Amino acid sequence: SSGINAEYGGVKEEVGETLHDKAFEILQDVGEKPIVRECCRIGQRRGDKPRPVKLCLSNPDIVFQVLRKARLLRKKEGYGSVYICPDRTVEERKAYRKLLEELKTMREAEPDKFFAIRNSKVVRISEDNRSAPGVNS
Repeated sequence: SSGINAEYGGVKEEVGETLHDKAFEILQDVGEKPIVRECCRIGQRRGDKPRPVKLCLSNPDIVFQVLRKARLLRKKEGYGSVYICPDRTVEERKAYRKLLEELKTMREAEPDKFFAIRNSKVVRISEDNRSAPGVNS
Protein backbone atom coordinates (compact mmCIF):
# COMPACT_ATOMS: atom_id res chain seq x y z
CA SER A 1 0.00 0.00 0.00
CA SER A 2 1.17 3.49 -0.78
CA GLY A 3 1.82 6.21 1.78
CA ILE A 4 -0.47 8.68 0.03
CA ASN A 5 -3.58 6.50 0.00
CA ALA A 6 -6.32 6.10 2.57
CA GLU A 7 -9.73 4.52 2.51
CA TYR A 8 -13.09 5.41 3.96
CA GLY A 9 -16.31 3.49 4.09
CA GLY A 10 -19.82 3.38 5.44
CA VAL A 11 -20.98 6.13 3.09
CA LYS A 12 -24.15 5.33 1.12
CA GLU A 13 -23.72 4.99 -2.63
CA GLU A 14 -25.86 7.35 -4.67
CA VAL A 15 -26.57 7.54 -8.39
CA GLY A 16 -24.52 10.37 -9.88
CA GLU A 17 -22.55 10.82 -6.64
CA THR A 18 -19.59 13.18 -6.66
CA LEU A 19 -17.06 11.21 -4.64
CA HIS A 20 -14.51 14.00 -4.77
CA ASP A 21 -16.88 16.45 -3.04
CA LYS A 22 -18.02 13.84 -0.51
CA ALA A 23 -14.39 12.94 0.32
CA PHE A 24 -13.48 16.61 0.78
CA GLU A 25 -16.49 17.13 3.05
CA ILE A 26 -15.56 14.14 5.25
CA LEU A 27 -11.92 15.25 5.50
CA GLN A 28 -13.01 18.80 6.39
CA ASP A 29 -15.13 17.35 9.20
CA VAL A 30 -11.98 15.91 10.81
CA GLY A 31 -10.29 19.30 10.50
CA GLU A 32 -8.19 18.66 7.39
CA LYS A 33 -8.36 20.31 3.96
CA PRO A 34 -6.02 18.22 1.82
CA ILE A 35 -5.80 18.11 -1.94
CA VAL A 36 -7.71 14.99 -2.98
CA ARG A 37 -5.91 13.86 -6.13
CA GLU A 38 -8.14 10.86 -6.88
CA CYS A 39 -10.97 8.89 -5.34
CA CYS A 40 -12.96 5.90 -6.49
CA ARG A 41 -15.20 3.16 -5.11
CA ILE A 42 -13.40 -0.17 -4.75
CA GLY A 43 -14.68 -3.74 -4.71
CA GLN A 44 -17.80 -5.26 -6.18
CA ARG A 45 -21.36 -4.20 -5.45
CA ARG A 46 -23.13 -6.44 -2.93
CA GLY A 47 -26.76 -5.46 -2.59
CA ASP A 48 -27.26 -2.22 -0.66
CA LYS A 49 -23.95 -2.45 1.20
CA PRO A 50 -21.82 0.60 0.33
CA ARG A 51 -18.39 -0.08 -1.12
CA PRO A 52 -15.36 1.64 0.43
CA VAL A 53 -13.77 4.63 -1.27
CA LYS A 54 -10.04 4.77 -1.96
CA LEU A 55 -8.49 8.23 -1.67
CA CYS A 56 -5.22 9.45 -3.12
CA LEU A 57 -4.04 12.54 -1.22
CA SER A 58 -1.25 14.98 -1.96
CA ASN A 59 1.35 13.66 0.51
CA PRO A 60 1.96 11.00 3.21
CA ASP A 61 2.03 13.54 6.07
CA ILE A 62 -1.54 14.58 5.30
CA VAL A 63 -2.65 10.92 5.21
CA PHE A 64 -1.03 10.44 8.64
CA GLN A 65 -2.84 13.52 10.03
CA VAL A 66 -6.19 12.36 8.60
CA LEU A 67 -5.74 8.86 10.08
CA ARG A 68 -4.83 10.33 13.48
CA LYS A 69 -8.02 12.40 13.50
CA ALA A 70 -10.31 9.73 11.98
CA ARG A 71 -11.84 8.79 15.33
CA LEU A 72 -13.29 12.32 15.59
CA LEU A 73 -15.85 11.34 12.94
CA ARG A 74 -17.61 9.02 15.38
CA LYS A 75 -18.67 12.02 17.47
CA LYS A 76 -20.10 13.94 14.50
CA GLU A 77 -23.78 13.63 13.72
CA GLY A 78 -24.50 11.59 10.60
CA TYR A 79 -21.12 9.83 10.63
CA GLY A 80 -21.88 6.94 13.00
CA SER A 81 -21.06 4.26 10.43
CA VAL A 82 -18.32 6.15 8.55
CA TYR A 83 -14.70 5.15 9.07
CA ILE A 84 -11.31 6.18 7.69
CA CYS A 85 -8.45 3.69 7.59
CA PRO A 86 -5.14 3.11 5.84
CA ASP A 87 -5.30 1.63 2.35
CA ARG A 88 -4.35 -2.01 2.97
CA THR A 89 -3.48 -4.92 0.70
CA VAL A 90 -5.62 -8.08 0.84
CA GLU A 91 -3.03 -9.75 3.11
CA GLU A 92 -2.87 -6.72 5.40
CA ARG A 93 -6.69 -6.69 5.64
CA LYS A 94 -6.75 -10.38 6.62
CA ALA A 95 -4.08 -9.84 9.28
CA TYR A 96 -5.91 -6.79 10.64
CA ARG A 97 -9.21 -8.72 10.78
CA LYS A 98 -7.48 -11.37 12.93
CA LEU A 99 -6.19 -8.63 15.24
CA LEU A 100 -9.71 -7.21 15.56
CA GLU A 101 -11.06 -10.65 16.50
CA GLU A 102 -8.30 -11.03 19.11
CA LEU A 103 -9.07 -7.55 20.45
CA LYS A 104 -12.77 -8.39 20.75
CA THR A 105 -11.99 -11.65 22.59
CA MET A 106 -9.71 -9.87 25.07
CA ARG A 107 -12.28 -7.13 25.70
CA GLU A 108 -14.97 -9.72 26.37
CA ALA A 109 -12.67 -11.67 28.72
CA GLU A 110 -11.71 -8.55 30.71
CA PRO A 111 -14.42 -5.90 30.17
CA ASP A 112 -13.03 -3.65 32.92
CA LYS A 113 -9.65 -3.28 31.13
CA PHE A 114 -8.75 -1.25 28.04
CA PHE A 115 -7.17 -2.86 24.98
CA ALA A 116 -5.96 -1.45 21.68
CA ILE A 117 -4.02 -2.44 18.59
CA ARG A 118 -0.51 -0.96 18.60
CA ASN A 119 2.26 -1.95 16.17
CA SER A 120 0.30 -4.96 14.89
CA LYS A 121 -0.28 -6.37 18.39
CA VAL A 122 -3.20 -6.27 20.82
CA VAL A 123 -2.00 -4.59 24.02
CA ARG A 124 -3.58 -3.58 27.32
CA ILE A 125 -3.39 0.16 27.89
CA SER A 126 -3.84 2.26 30.98
CA GLU A 127 -6.79 4.63 31.24
CA ASP A 128 -4.64 7.78 30.93
CA ASN A 129 -3.18 6.53 27.59
CA ARG A 130 -6.54 6.03 25.90
CA SER A 131 -6.66 9.10 23.64
CA ALA A 132 -4.51 9.23 20.55
CA PRO A 133 -1.60 11.67 20.77
CA GLY A 134 -2.56 15.13 19.57
CA VAL A 135 -6.31 14.37 19.47
CA ASN A 136 -7.35 15.95 22.77
CA SER A 137 -9.87 18.40 21.40
